Amino acid sequence: MASRGCGTCRKRRVKCDGAQPICNRCQKAKVKCDGVQNSFLFLNENEYAVGRRKRPRGPNVKGSSIVEKQVEQQVEQPNLGKDLVIFETSSTTPVDSVVMDLDNYSILPALNVPLEDQAIAYFSRHHETPHGMPEMVQGHMRFAFAGWILSSNVSILERAVSAVAHAIFGRARQNQAALSAGMAFYAEALARTNTALRSPQDATNDDVVLSAMLLSFYENCMMDRKQALLEDNIRRLASRSFAHHDGAISLLKLRRQHSDRTSVSLQIDKLVRRQLLRTLLLRSMPVPMLLRDGAQFGEEGIALEFDRCLVIAAKLRSQNLALNLDSTKPALSDSCEKMDSIRVLLSEAQALEDTLAMWALDLPMENWYSTYATEHDGQAETKDRIFGDMAHIYPTVGHAGMWNRYRVIRLITNDIMIKVLSALSRSQGFDQHDLVKTINSRISRLYEELCLSVPYMLGLIGSRPVATDMPLMAKAPTSFKEAVTVTNASLLCWPLAMLVTATYVPKRFDKYLTDRLLDCSIIIDDGVLERIAVSTRQPRPALSAT
Repeated sequence: MASRGCGTCRKRRVKCDGAQPICNRCQKAKVKCDGVQNSFLFLNENEYAVGRRKRPRGPNVKGSSIVEKQVEQQVEQPNLGKDLVIFETSSTTPVDSVVMDLDNYSILPALNVPLEDQAIAYFSRHHETPHGMPEMVQGHMRFAFAGWILSSNVSILERAVSAVAHAIFGRARQNQAALSAGMAFYAEALARTNTALRSPQDATNDDVVLSAMLLSFYENCMMDRKQALLEDNIRRLASRSFAHHDGAISLLKLRRQHSDRTSVSLQIDKLVRRQLLRTLLLRSMPVPMLLRDGAQFGEEGIALEFDRCLVIAAKLRSQNLALNLDSTKPALSDSCEKMDSIRVLLSEAQALEDTLAMWALDLPMENWYSTYATEHDGQAETKDRIFGDMAHIYPTVGHAGMWNRYRVIRLITNDIMIKVLSALSRSQGFDQHDLVKTINSRISRLYEELCLSVPYMLGLIGSRPVATDMPLMAKAPTSFKEAVTVTNASLLCWPLAMLVTATYVPKRFDKYLTDRLLDCSIIIDDGVLERIAVSTRQPRPALSAT
């Protein structure tokens, strides 16, 4: 059965949305649309199956010629002009169905393929959402794709997606024309976003909040990677790069004041909030009152329980920074009020650690992972990316991302406990040697578990072996840029960025985590993460509270 699409899209070998009289793909590419055929064409495959006819090599040339002949017989569509956009998509069409169409979207090498189509194809292929990803780790990017498909050529979201697509395509292919086009799209999207923010009604549109997140993505991508970065500028750099996220928080506040929002808008708010919470944690900032209750944004079940732990962790991390517990200087003169605050912080951190431990134990067994011995192909590149001689296998990469976010929150909590005990020891001779030893052991185990998950997430190892006693074979891909999708690598970026910027990291994990952050930053074309990874390749304080 032939695909239902216009003749132009079939000739260009791109996905057609089937809109009439002019499809959106041709409208965006500014090419003439041959129109969509009115009926399906059934090809008799039985003729080939029983041997009556010989199947031609390559693509179904005969079927394509039949379709082209039928299209030519149709009445030629009038030229309606490039400014007219016609949407035939129903308002009840599920967004997921639109996103799934992008999984098959590809462009074959050709001299006449527009630069915009090449950039969008590269972007969509590397940002596709893996199948079976747990709901609690899904992000807002899939709605950005869906909105881009349904948007007009001059919408804010269309400009923002085009800016990011051209930027990452230009960096990956070293295409200066794509980089220049991306910069022009970015400037236009930024100007349109600022204009929309002046109108309370326009500011609450889905396109505006999604564009704000994409513009932040663009700025991270285009960060100058060669510029030197000092250690004390790392936090400041991260804060500046998330300026658009601060605007997104204000947008969510405006959107929450409207009671007649669609289910898609509510879902976008939930996914954008998840990203904002991780940003606040990275910046050691508390979660604003507006964002603290995940239940109001649609979180439920195990996702809601973990969400509450994340909000508490952000508060503790902010209090740790305010109390200056990272200082290694003696604190004998600390006031009684400060010492009371430190003790309360220790109590709250211990309670959060207990809650997180119970959260993992309550997870259904289908979310758990297995540990296997590994063997590699003998190449130094493969050996360096495998931590030790063991590795984890998860149900999906999304499950690995879920576990690593959980491990990072526990590591943050235990790191705070170590700092508190160290401060108490310096100021009052508070001796809890056994407790410190237990926490250090727990921290090392969590770091090791995270490191063992990395090979699976980067596609260095395959699926589960047939026999449980068989080792996993590890082999590095020829190119990480082509073998690992941006979605998979992005699930590692936040956990690694949180850990490599921590005060205390066990020496046996430090270099491995920093090198893998550098790998992920190259895969997703994030200049900020790359500079952080390069700048943190230096000795750290020892992991101790005594």
